[in-house]
Amino acid sequence: MARISVTADHLETRREGWGLDGQLFPDQVLDYLAATIRYDFGYSFKFRARHVADLI
Repeated sequence: MARISVTADHLETRREGWGLDGQLFPDQVLDYLAATIRYDFGYSFKFRARHVADLI
């Protein structure tokens, strides 16, 4: 099985892009609640970055 190496810069970029660089509470929790009120559930990893709301 091949190993995949990921650089620290790539990880940090992903964390920022997904909004995981802030504190869990209140930053991430309030962002999540605001997004669900707007019916914005983000993107699906399984279905090639399609909006989850479109899949529902």
